Amino acid sequence: MKLRQGQVHMFLSKILGLFNFAYNVIEQKILKNNYQSNYILPPVFFIVGPPRSGTTVSFQLISKYFHTYFPDNLAALFPRHPAFGFSLSRYLYKNRGHNSYSSEHGYSLSDLHGPNEYELFFKGFLSNNRRLSHLAKKITSIQSIMKDKPIVFKSLNCSLHISEISTVLPNSVFIFIDRNNIDIERSIEKAKRREKFPEEEVWYVVPDGMERLNFESEKEQIKRQVFEIKKSISNSLEALPDERKIKISYESLIESPACVLKTLENKFIELKMKKELSSPISKNKFLSF
Repeated sequence: MKLRQGQVHMFLSKILGLFNFAYNVIEQKILKNNYQSNYILPPVFFIVGPPRSGTTVSFQLISKYFHTYFPDNLAALFPRHPAFGFSLSRYLYKNRGHNSYSSEHGYSLSDLHGPNEYELFFKGFLSNNRRLSHLAKKITSIQSIMKDKPIVFKSLNCSLHISEISTVLPNSVFIFIDRNNIDIERSIEKAKRREKFPEEEVWYVVPDGMERLNFESEKEQIKRQVFEIKKSISNSLEALPDERKIKISYESLIESPACVLKTLENKFIELKMKKELSSPISKNKFLSF
């Protein structure tokens, strides 16, 4: 039986979790040594969108070409101690960039420095609205040691909690990746076939109430899933001021990535490109789904 990248990562995280007490002691020392009062923290960027909409490649491009911090596969091995995980990654990789454009549902397949969806971290907070204040504290703890550059996250389950996150994290900014609905629906259907996922179940990101609905076909179910996720994102972003959101077309990103990245830099002064795209990026890197 072949294990998926995510399953391997989860297994390693559980093994390393046996030493949580030691990580906690180290993390507290790191936070104490980096404490500064009245420090203005940079924004926290969240990439949101339905599954199979291009959020992963957007995450990979932004984390590669901008001066940002991001959760990599190494940091994600320590979901209960994010400040420790980020510190360890920075110590080992310094300011080295990544070169990862392949992934498996949010897990980059290149190396330990590849961008990670950080789902094990977000899962425990998003499942209970009363824990969202703790999520804000954890992210702020990361920022307290990574205060010189913005942090960018990509978690699709955050897409359904934009209103709550934007409230507990006033410095949060949301990058909505939009893709043609039909292409998303076909891609989700392919992913379910590849994983032998039950047709009657909603794949990956489940909008509120959908698990109680019955559909005549899997296609209708997927169509409703994509519609509800986009509706939730759009409604939540509508309530936010313009400086805390941007909508990016996946199709535009693929056709002209340099132009889209420049648009991001022009809109958000905190996002600084560390290098320009010297040549067009091969579409073969993106169009694997």
